[in-house]
Amino acid sequence: MQAPKSLRKPLNWQDFETLCKKLWGEIWECKEIKKNGRTG
Repeated sequence: MQAPKSLRKPLNWQDFETLCKKLWGEIWECKEIKKNGRTG
C-alpha cells in the first residue's frame, strides 16, 4: 500500500479550483469537466 501523497496548500482560489478540476476529472474519468469560478 502506498503512503498518501502530500499536496501544497493552494495559494489562492484559482489554484484550488485547478486542483479540484484535475482531481475530480481523473476520479470521474471526465475530460469535459470545466472550471466555473469567478470573482465578484
